[in-house]
This record gives sequence, structure tokens and C-alpha cells, in this order.
Amino acid sequence: MKNKVVLITGAKGGLGNPVTRRFLDAGAYVAGVSLNISQADFPDANFMAIPANFSKAETVNSVVDSVVKRFGKLDVLVHVLGGFAGGKSVAVSAAAIPSTLLESEMFGHERGAFTDAKDRRLGKFELAHGGTLYLDEIGDMPLDLQAKVLRALQERTIERLGGQESIRVDVRVLAATNRDLEVAMRDGKFREDLYYRLNVVTLNLPPLRERRRDIPLLVDHFLAKHAPELGERGVAPEALDRLVGYEWPGNVRELENAIERAIVLGSGDVIETDDLPERILESTGASTKTPGENFYEGVRQAKREIILKALERAQGNYTEAAKALGMHPNNLHRLMRSLELKAAMGK
Repeated sequence: MKNKVVLITGAKGGLGNPVTRRFLDAGAYVAGVSLNISQADFPDANFMAIPANFSKAETVNSVVDSVVKRFGKLDVLVHVLGGFAGGKSVAVSAAAIPSTLLESEMFGHERGAFTDAKDRRLGKFELAHGGTLYLDEIGDMPLDLQAKVLRALQERTIERLGGQESIRVDVRVLAATNRDLEVAMRDGKFREDLYYRLNVVTLNLPPLRERRRDIPLLVDHFLAKHAPELGERGVAPEALDRLVGYEWPGNVRELENAIERAIVLGSGDVIETDDLPERILESTGASTKTPGENFYEGVRQAKREIILKALERAQGNYTEAAKALGMHPNNLHRLMRSLELKAAMGK
């Protein structure tokens, strides 16, 4: 089934725009806010572009109802091209940066603001001015910094660390978290006022196991993503069935890891069932192990022997060995680490 894609052009306010909100009310699936999207990004999709500069509620309702009627409630994928679409897209993760450095990362600092502040540095809010600031894992943000983010959102001004000047910023903010913020508020770990300031439109993304029809699309995306470095690959139908049937406790990150691993360890142009991690095979079907034989360990050992023989013929020259094996030298090194050959060879 084709994706039904609706492009809402000129939707200043993004997901808070009345047209977008009406789509949500009508049961449409809003995948997110896209800054740069064209029909080439969805070659198998039906497209309908509508303007979003409506002011009368009845006009908004009429347009949305006609689109939903044409495409069907459950298969409308809405992308919003907002007034910030021409600006930068800047991301920061509250979980990936130590709390002592996060404030400087968000708001910037002046020279001499602290010991190692040798130069002025712009923060993420300033860098995203006129565009979109993506606050990832906002549930991990310290309470004192939450107050400063709230002020920046309300006043649309910031101050760099060590500075006294109020700097005007105009950004569209998207925030994401894997935590239950309502529970965090009750526990005193997330500010209630910031929650309601951010919670204009909420998109609850179900776990991957609850949206299995997305898995083939994600597999294609990850294959294309890693193709420049690891080479182009396809996926055998049986292998794809196993991927779709797996529960994915690690969600999309686990899926990407499985695809990358299958590309590196696989020996052909098509990812086969045997190239998938064993946990997926054990979870989605009968194990291929037979009494007295470990199939996967046998395959692993065979790969080790092939690589060692290629290196022996190439007299230890990794580039020549990789050429003989039909792979890039970087892929050979990565495969050797995965097979624990590097450690065995003391290199």
C-alpha cells in the first residue's frame, strides 16, 4: 500500500498550525515536521500539497475533511513545511552531554566566563535562530537548566554564560524523550510549567514492535545509509520476514545495529537469514542448531579461515587481502575485529 503524503506548505507554527492540528483531530498520522522534503524522498507515495495560510476554521475543516476523505483516515502521512523551513536544524541531547557543560552548550558563553573559556562561543539556541532546535532526551535535563530553557521559550531571549546582554532568538522547538514526563513531574524531576509550555502538540511514537509495517522502510533506509561505506546490499524475503517478526526491545537503534552487523558479516550482496544476529533467529523461529553442531560458530570459523588464508597469500598486506576478498580494507578490519582475529593475531 502506498503512503499517502500531504505536504502542508507555509505552515508557520509547524505542528501547532491549525491545519496540522485539524489533521490530528481527524485521525491522520502525522509523522513529524520535515525541513527539506520532496516527492523524490517518497517515490512510491501519492502526494497532495495544500496551502496552510487559512484563518477561518470552517475553511480549515473543509480542506482537511476533503483530504481525509480522499486518502482515508489511517493512511495519511502529513509533513509540515513551516515558516522555519529555510533555517538551520540544530540538535542537542541532554543525555549525551555532562550536566556541567550542558548550559554552555545550550546558551553559549563569553570569553573568560569560566577557566577554559578562551573564546566566545555561540550556543544551540543562537545557532538555531530562524530555524529549528531539537531537544533530545529532554527528560534528562537538570531542573535548574529547565528553568532557563523555559525562560528562553517564553521571553524568546537568552543570555550567554558570563554575559549581560539579552539576545533575541526565534526558534521552533521540538523536544523528545523516552521518559514519562507526567510521572517525572509528580516525582519532582521535571518542571510542570516547562512541560505545558512544550506540550502544544504531542506525538506519541509507539515502539517498533507496534508498527511493524515501518520495518521494511527502515531497513531500506539503513541499507542506503551504510551503502557508501559498506557497499550496496539487498535483503532476502525470509530475512526480512524474520526482521518484521522480531520484538525489537531496543527499537530503531537495535534494528540499525542488526542491519549494519549483517552487512559487515555477510558474504554476499544480499542479506540472508544466516547473516542476522542469533537472538533474532532464536526469537522468530526454530534454531538452526542441530545436535552436536553449532551452525553459526561453524560459519564464523569458516570466515576466520578464509581471511587468514587471504592474509597469508598477501603476505600480511591488508589492502591486497581485502582486494582478493572483494571488500574495502576498512570493512576487512571491521570484520576481523568482529571475528576477534585482531586480538588473536595480537594486532
